[in-house]
Amino acid sequence: MNRYLSRIKLKMEGVWRTMLTQANLISGGEVRLSFRVSTTGSLISPKIARSSGNPSLDRLVLEVARRAGNFGPPPGGQLSSALEIPFRVN
Repeated sequence: MNRYLSRIKLKMEGVWRTMLTQANLISGGEVRLSFRVSTTGSLISPKIARSSGNPSLDRLVLEVARRAGNFGPPPGGQLSSALEIPFRVN
């Protein structure tokens, strides 16, 4: 399971880095994204668990979630709880 979670984090971070270089953000902050993974590996129910206070940054993180795509089926068929990943801009 730890490998699967690491794979999710690495994929999300890759999308994040790509989108961040294209974004025109005026200020930084930290956003915490909460989501679930379906039995097929699709990201479902993405939401901002903690806002940065910067609407542009929050929207960017939600777009990262949408673009991350499929992670492949989780081991054992499903994840029992929501996951949270922080995204930071200095």
